[in-house]
Amino acid sequence: MKTTKFDLTSTAVVVVPAEPFTRQTSLHTSTGSSYIGGSTVSSTTGLHLPNGNTLQLTIPANETLYGVSNSTSTLIVLDPGTVD
Repeated sequence: MKTTKFDLTSTAVVVVPAEPFTRQTSLHTSTGSSYIGGSTVSSTTGLHLPNGNTLQLTIPANETLYGVSNSTSTLIVLDPGTVD
């Protein structure tokens, strides 16, 4: 398992990189509002994860998840993928 903290802004960043296997990932917004989705995610197109909320997602093999905020937010990601 790997836990990573992301300080999100209006520029999309990779929060869960692609891996060659399917896995269960947990996401938690600890401050602000986070939005998650594909590489073109924005605060209007992304799945909203408000402050204090946790979401579990199944990430398919070879898929990448991106995150962004409409101002600033902190997103914590728990991912069982490959540990660096």
